[in-house]
Amino acid sequence: MDLGVVISYIIAGILIVIIVTVGYNVNYSSNELTLQETQKSKVGAVIETLNYDLPKIGYNQNALPDTLILQADSTLISFYSNIDNSADGSLELITWEYTNAEITETENPDDHYITRTINGITSTIGGGITRFRINYYDELGSTSPLSVPISAVSNKSLIDSIVQIEIIIESGSAIGLQYLGNTNKNYMATAWTKRYSPSNLNIN
Repeated sequence: MDLGVVISYIIAGILIVIIVTVGYNVNYSSNELTLQETQKSKVGAVIETLNYDLPKIGYNQNALPDTLILQADSTLISFYSNIDNSADGSLELITWEYTNAEITETENPDDHYITRTINGITSTIGGGITRFRINYYDELGSTSPLSVPISAVSNKSLIDSIVQIEIIIESGSAIGLQYLGNTNKNYMATAWTKRYSPSNLNIN
């Protein structure tokens, strides 16, 4: 066979490999961005409700309740608030908890639920959450969180010292992307962190 023809075949083969690889990379990146946007919307629903609830810890129209936070743990917080702003000033017990229950509807083995319970009525706020951590601080801007769990029943003075609450959320994609030649799946992650300084905690 003519050497020029052989070289042409080799060059054509290399070009085909390059085109296929570039196309795969573009498709992978597109899927990656799509999954990240989906995760942002999931986390957004959790953040919106947190932004509504946590600033209202201890809220009441008339006077502060004797106990503002009932329980404080790394994946659970229970607090009192007149969350519905009812005219009678009745307080509700609100509990946020990151559960151990896995979400079987997704591929991601680290997916779990966050629940929000108000006076015993529980609803699922977020699905597909891979991490939900709560830190508590007795000074604004402190870098040393309090040791948990803390209960108002057994250590009211310590739980009353909390002035700032930090929420850390990580969410992973429901399906994993598998890069060319890689046997492991990559789950797209979205992270979010915020510190809350509820006004009622700061006047305790």
